[in-house]
Amino acid sequence: MVFAASLLLTDTRTESPTIILLSDRTQLVRQTSGVFTSAMGDAYFHQPSTSKELRSLLADDVRGVISTTVHKFADAGKNLSTRRNIIVLVDEAHRTQSSEEESLAGQMRAALPHAKFFGMTGTPVRNLATNTFALFGEETDPNRVLHRYSVSRSLQDEATVPVMLDPHPVTFEMNDRALQAEFDQFADEFDLDDPDRETLSRKFGRLTSVFANPERIHTVCQDIVDHYLAGTYRNGLKAQVVAYNRELAVAYTDKINELLAGFEASQVLAEVGKHDRITAEVNIHVSDAKTEEAAMRPYRLSEVDEEDQKRRFLTPDDPLCFLVVTAKLMTGFDAPNEGVLYLDKPMKAHNLFQTITRPNRT
Repeated sequence: MVFAASLLLTDTRTESPTIILLSDRTQLVRQTSGVFTSAMGDAYFHQPSTSKELRSLLADDVRGVISTTVHKFADAGKNLSTRRNIIVLVDEAHRTQSSEEESLAGQMRAALPHAKFFGMTGTPVRNLATNTFALFGEETDPNRVLHRYSVSRSLQDEATVPVMLDPHPVTFEMNDRALQAEFDQFADEFDLDDPDRETLSRKFGRLTSVFANPERIHTVCQDIVDHYLAGTYRNGLKAQVVAYNRELAVAYTDKINELLAGFEASQVLAEVGKHDRITAEVNIHVSDAKTEEAAMRPYRLSEVDEEDQKRRFLTPDDPLCFLVVTAKLMTGFDAPNEGVLYLDKPMKAHNLFQTITRPNRT
């Protein structure tokens, strides 16, 4: 995006354009802005801090580069700027982009009716709800794609490394008869009728209950720690763990730290001779709203805390070797020293693809 923007700015055919570098997260705006200004300087560069400031820049026909989020186009109104040399480069174009008029992307297109839109994404989506190709594609381009850079090509160029999938089936004992007997006793004590028993059984027999089984948590985390210490740690690399939900991310972090403090882990650390101890930390989304669960509040990270955590993870000698997540740090997190990803969560489509490419950095 930065390279394209720099070329467009200097091309006389664009007649002094306005180029919008559009992201859907403030963190990505900062990242993109930093790359652009370090390469091109901050002349003619704008990073509006509010929606009002963005609308003012566009209404005043400012030229140059604007780096912003799609959220700042909310309630921007129609025909904010009708110039035809506004070029919008959309990062992660499979997200927050929709043809629906009331959506953020729809409001942006209404505000800039004659702008040219280019979508950048590693995972374009084509399904009933979203069609990245139809939204951004030009009919004259083959398959509505202007340019494609494939995984096989990136491997050939040595820009990425192959991702190896190693399934680890986790087996743990569940005494079905004892569990059923305990459930029946509980139901009898509370004099539950058959419909209530069936409802309760369905509720607590869901996938969450299986994932949250203490024996399974121990077995999964033991497998993760054993695998990590046997190879990845010895190669000077770090690990990311994707858990089913926030509660399990916290539980996995606690269990992994417990196992890393054990005798077997201490033996490996002494043998390698790099750390006296290594640790795991959790990174999950925790809001500051009053409705947030009390148990989750201690794990809320400020922006400064999160940047410090990522810096420590990216530092080879730092003892932080595991990041445990459930939704955060799955995209846009560039960690070349992440040698292995432990995925213990059902995922599919573009979310799965973007997640499993965390460890493909050279």
